[in-house]
Amino acid sequence: MMFRFGTIFVAGLIASQMAEAHPLHSQVTEIEWNGDSHRFEVAMKLDAAAIEDALSLRVGGRVRLESTESVHKLVVDYLADTFEIQISDTSTTGTVTWHGLELELHSVWLYFEYSPPFSSAKRSRQDVADVSTEIEFVPTQVRVRNNCVVDVRPQTSHFIDLRCGDLRLQGHCSRGTPWAPLQTRRSAMKQLPQLVD
Repeated sequence: MMFRFGTIFVAGLIASQMAEAHPLHSQVTEIEWNGDSHRFEVAMKLDAAAIEDALSLRVGGRVRLESTESVHKLVVDYLADTFEIQISDTSTTGTVTWHGLELELHSVWLYFEYSPPFSSAKRSRQDVADVSTEIEFVPTQVRVRNNCVVDVRPQTSHFIDLRCGDLRLQGHCSRGTPWAPLQTRRSAMKQLPQLVD
């Protein structure tokens, strides 16, 4: 009987989460640390209509990803205000280096690099030995803020997947949780209730 109750509870929990995280409101951000360039490589999948609405709201006119002139600059400026990777206790925002976008039927992939503040300072030094030194940080102290399209779609939830070498961290951003607390998949699984012995 306990097994059946646990199964019903889990099925209900999954159904409620699926209803809450409707595909149109679920976005994906894949991030990978590149130790050679000292940058985060980012691929972000967004609902195409939502990003067009968000950009249109900002400029006060209709923006189309396929046809608006200087749409790339509009997207980069938007990312600068809505996306951030914070390492440890850094409070200064990094910079976005744009690589392009790829349109699909109802979604768009944005490709860019995010340079944390310390990587820019490291690269600007004159000492070649310092430039070649590996930048060290503790991946589990990384936080990601992703508020893209939340201004026009408040129900939006961003799934964050961060890879740093062999370590993989995951988390979610939403209107109520703008900063994703990242954790390993194993840690996330430990937080699930133990329904069946």
